Amino acid sequence: MGIVGCICAFESEATIGRTIKSLDGVVDRIILVDGSWEGFADYPCSKDQTITIAYNATVPTIVVKNGTGKPYSSEMTKRNMYLAEGLVDSGEWLLIIDDDEYVTQGGPQLRKYLLSSECQSQHHSVVVWKRNTHDPDSWLRMGEYVRLFRYIPKMHYGVNPWTIEIPNAPSLPIVSELTPIPLHIANDQETKGQKYLEMKDEARIKGCFGKVDVSPKVEKIVESNSAEKPKRKRGRPRKIQ
Repeated sequence: MGIVGCICAFESEATIGRTIKSLDGVVDRIILVDGSWEGFADYPCSKDQTITIAYNATVPTIVVKNGTGKPYSSEMTKRNMYLAEGLVDSGEWLLIIDDDEYVTQGGPQLRKYLLSSECQSQHHSVVVWKRNTHDPDSWLRMGEYVRLFRYIPKMHYGVNPWTIEIPNAPSLPIVSELTPIPLHIANDQETKGQKYLEMKDEARIKGCFGKVDVSPKVEKIVESNSAEKPKRKRGRPRKIQ
């Protein structure tokens, strides 16, 4: 059993390096899902250096790229890609973090706790902070979010990033106990590329939520910068239906 960092990324060369670096010493490996979704951009994969930066990471990283030639049907369909069976094992801890976020404190200490026999919980909330746009040197507490949970096969996102459904069981609670060892995540959109921010604003105006595929069958290309296990092996990209 280990800890997996799950990242949704797109056109994030300005921030993804810091995101990945902040997970070093916290997670065993990273699953990075690259790509846009309908209404967000008219091309499926990042055109900047996002994927190259991920390949050069010191943390073992699996990159999942959209192989269909068109954007995902929705953001939640994209997020369900890192919950796909075969990429993670039952019982592993998943730490959800976006490409403009990074861990600021508590990572190594929390890792030690999660992997100990003392930990009996199945999910935890994490405190997320956002840079104060009126005072760049200070941060605002956004709230507590369930970002850390044990993987159960066939679990998937529903209509939004806060609703995770589990077969034959109640959905993951939107609010849960905080991690016993504080883990803080900073959300810093101020350093995002201008093009990305323009696309995000346009997507908000369009209200592009799209159809959610709970078990995406889209063709994906899985590549890795590590050779620890077969599913993380470097080599020729494998196309999976």
